[in-house]
Amino acid sequence: MPTLWFSTATGLLCKEQTVKVTHQVACAGDLPGQPMGAHIVDLQGVYDRGLGPARFVAKTSEEFFGETSGAAPVLLPQGHKIVFWSFPPSRSLVCGVPASADLVCVLKAPQEISSDAGPPVTHGFVIAAPKSWVF
Repeated sequence: MPTLWFSTATGLLCKEQTVKVTHQVACAGDLPGQPMGAHIVDLQGVYDRGLGPARFVAKTSEEFFGETSGAAPVLLPQGHKIVFWSFPPSRSLVCGVPASADLVCVLKAPQEISSDAGPPVTHGFVIAAPKSWVF
């Protein structure tokens, strides 16, 4: 199962993982504006389809990721992005660090996995002060 660990200059530790047909980007760290205990943000998809909005998870990095001491994260600096996959015009999974946020990850899909046909969907998260959010 392909896995990529990456981090940001603000201390987020993230993992992109593909297991068979599922894709997941999850990050741990300080999530400004979230309730105490919410240290994880999680975005998932199946094939090239959405699996609902990203979500905040009230767990620690260790509880969510397990042992991470063997991880060697790649630093994702400000102004850069990682394109995990892109099939224009409506299918992509991308994370980047713009000047206005600690991290933004976006999944664009032709529809939700639960729909045989439906409108295109965009899900993801923004980690930024004063308030982080999911969509």
